[in-house]
Amino acid sequence: MERFFPDSRPWSLARASWSDRKAGQSQANAFRRAPLPSILLGPVLAAVCLGAALAPAAAHQGSPPPDAAGWFVYPCLHVASPPVIDGDLSDVAWQKSVPVSGFRYSASQLMAPYQTVMRLLWDHDWLYMVVDVEEPAMDKVVVTARGRDAYVFNDDSIEWFVHPWHSGDAYYQFGLNLAVGMWDSLRFEKAWDCEWRAAVKRGSDRWYAEAAMPLGPWGKRLLRPGDLWGFNLCRERQAGGSRELMNWANVLADFHRPDLFGHLLFLDDLAQLTAAQVAAVARELGCPTRVFTPQGWWQVDRQAEQVTYQKDLRHAIDVRLRSELKEIRASINREGQPELWDRYRALADRWHGIRQLGEQPVGPVDWAHARQALEGLETQVPELLWEVRLTNLLQRL
Repeated sequence: MERFFPDSRPWSLARASWSDRKAGQSQANAFRRAPLPSILLGPVLAAVCLGAALAPAAAHQGSPPPDAAGWFVYPCLHVASPPVIDGDLSDVAWQKSVPVSGFRYSASQLMAPYQTVMRLLWDHDWLYMVVDVEEPAMDKVVVTARGRDAYVFNDDSIEWFVHPWHSGDAYYQFGLNLAVGMWDSLRFEKAWDCEWRAAVKRGSDRWYAEAAMPLGPWGKRLLRPGDLWGFNLCRERQAGGSRELMNWANVLADFHRPDLFGHLLFLDDLAQLTAAQVAAVARELGCPTRVFTPQGWWQVDRQAEQVTYQKDLRHAIDVRLRSELKEIRASINREGQPELWDRYRALADRWHGIRQLGEQPVGPVDWAHARQALEGLETQVPELLWEVRLTNLLQRL
């Protein structure tokens, strides 16, 4: 079977390759080499983003970001002692990695209620990944495919895509289910194969997947800190009784969209994720760009801002909901409208719980669950308010 990753393939006859279209690469490399005072970051990134607006980034072939958050970038850190591929997240190697969550339903802005958390690392031989998959219905997970080259996508499974150096159309798909059914392909060519390793471990309310993919087949160039690859992680959930599609980078329900993939930024360690590196990434991809960190992310648009999960959550707690909850409380007759009052109390308790969570440092998983809860409140609170108004109006007639 074919095991060589082409170093470069034409995206199409009418489009130039990644290297041909990467205008301003020398400036981006200069950003990588030279530290940049943080006070200059805003003006520099404004210029970077203006240039990107005039010349669309080759990585996305001119496709606009699918949502306001922009292009997602994961900092993939180098590890000296690789993890053991056994499905166990307690391996000391993973303590160095950056956990990222916030998976949404594909083609939607809605946060998934059952989250997925990914971590990646690299050394000069392998790309490593571990995934924590929340699943409250472990007794209902679907597992049918087994063995190598197993079509796992009708099962509860994860699949991920790697686009080395954004080299033409040569991207690679991997899939894994709870029976360690393993799929790999070059685009849709299932005859392609590589010697990757995987393990899965079940928990009471989640399952864990761990994998290692060899870097040797991915072209002739040596992977170096500062390199940027296309990447995305997606999930098929079947345990709820129907297929649910979730993704890290929003690929609009078509997982085979390399122009909408997120990205891996290879670094030796987090000390390299400097203002200069953020500027280089923004220049290469275009704006807006979101570069994740352990505490949150860099959001780069016309200006650059460091956002923590806590800061984003506090900003997202809509003051409008507070005023609407106050109106509901003042309008309900507790004795005469007990059902409405109970619904109000449940919504108010959820809102106050999220508000309290935003007063303390919060990690990516709690942040994702809180944002999902807020999305629900943004629908349920106005609905209850109008129901209370209508009920009171009818009672006065």
